[in-house]
Amino acid sequence: MSKRIQAIAEMVPEHVILADIGTDHGYLPILLAESGTIQKAYACDVAEGPLRQAQHNIQAKGLSDVIETIQSDGLEQVPMDANCAVLAGMGYHTAVGILERAIERLDQMNLILVQINADVPLFRQWISDHHFTIVKERTIEDRGKFYNVIGFHTKPHDAYTRIEWYTGIIDVMEDQVTYLAYMSHRIQKIEHILKQGADPSRWQDELDALHTII
Repeated sequence: MSKRIQAIAEMVPEHVILADIGTDHGYLPILLAESGTIQKAYACDVAEGPLRQAQHNIQAKGLSDVIETIQSDGLEQVPMDANCAVLAGMGYHTAVGILERAIERLDQMNLILVQINADVPLFRQWISDHHFTIVKERTIEDRGKFYNVIGFHTKPHDAYTRIEWYTGIIDVMEDQVTYLAYMSHRIQKIEHILKQGADPSRWQDELDALHTII
């Protein structure tokens, strides 16, 4: 099991009914069901191939009574009793598209955990524009790569600042050591890009924000 999946599992609250969107092989709901963390789960994927593999893995673990596989484009086919959602391992536009299409359902979720592969500041801006509340953040290092997981719900919140889009919400950040390592890594990457002659206007705001932390 990857450190990324294990870390996301640790952020899922106890006793929820989980919708794992883009479940792939079903590893996350299997881990949570085996640990007794969740009441039940819906392992969802838009593609038949990954869903068949997830179903095979779930059956092999004897967890079919706890985890149901559903072919669904996002939350469209997910039963209404789901009260926690995970969207992991996808791009910004895919994740936001799923959330936008299900916007009227989001109030029913105790927590929505999102791990996207790029454009994390844009996702924080999306949350800010909707005046939703970020309640958890975690940075994970797995096999030499950094991943950011953001947990939010729809209770109203003042808009986050532009600096917070880039740095994350420090007060709810878990694992400060990995977070600071990622900040340093990101600064080094941006400074390298600028030395190669990139347009500073694309990067300077983020660099300035990160330097408020490091």
